[in-house]
Amino acid sequence: MTSRPASIVAVSLIVAIGCHRRKHPPAPVPFNELPSAAERPSTPVGTQPAPGMPTEATCGVPCCGGSACTVTVDNSGHGGCATDAGSCNACQSGLACLEGTCNALLAPAEVWNLRASYIGGGGVPDMCASSRRDAWACVRRAALDAAPSENWTCLPMSEPCASTNAHGTTAVAVTTHDITVGGLDIEIRDQRPDGPVLAERRGARYTTGILRQGLCSGLKFDKLRDTAGSGISVFAYFLDSP
Repeated sequence: MTSRPASIVAVSLIVAIGCHRRKHPPAPVPFNELPSAAERPSTPVGTQPAPGMPTEATCGVPCCGGSACTVTVDNSGHGGCATDAGSCNACQSGLACLEGTCNALLAPAEVWNLRASYIGGGGVPDMCASSRRDAWACVRRAALDAAPSENWTCLPMSEPCASTNAHGTTAVAVTTHDITVGGLDIEIRDQRPDGPVLAERRGARYTTGILRQGLCSGLKFDKLRDTAGSGISVFAYFLDSP
């Protein structure tokens, strides 16, 4: 993960508009540097409720994303809340209302369902039009003494490919602490849950915390180690309410 000064909480957020199973940012994107419109895929999002995410028609104040969130002086310019718009853009995650301030961090004890969105890298622009749609992203809490086959939950990449908003359905339960302190082990496996490992990363974490804005746009871990010439270097995912 790209580190930033303590005064700027760095997270790698996915584009807040458009279906990112078709394209993905070429490098980790800090929360205040979203890709330009030219980098955004044209496939619409928000047409399906995301698993476990509310779809309120109205949104309280403060809020920081979702089509039900009104643009205010506090959220203007953050993520998909354009200064000249009446409402924020639809969340990539399917969340209609992201309540809270834009600079608030996820609390360590909060529990989430982590669901896959895409795997990227190696110059492959469309995961779902390649053999990568048959890959599995296997995740577990990082453990130095864990056996190689212990406690993995494997998420089929075919699920986000079948979704209109690049959102898988199979989930692994994690806490904010797992993602920011304890870390996650990630393996991208070929064809099946017990298939050959294509790429991996051990102890992946957001060491400076995660902004609530990430619940709208999604998150990703980069710098996966390519173990089989696959070119895969990025695993992107959503955090949904249980």
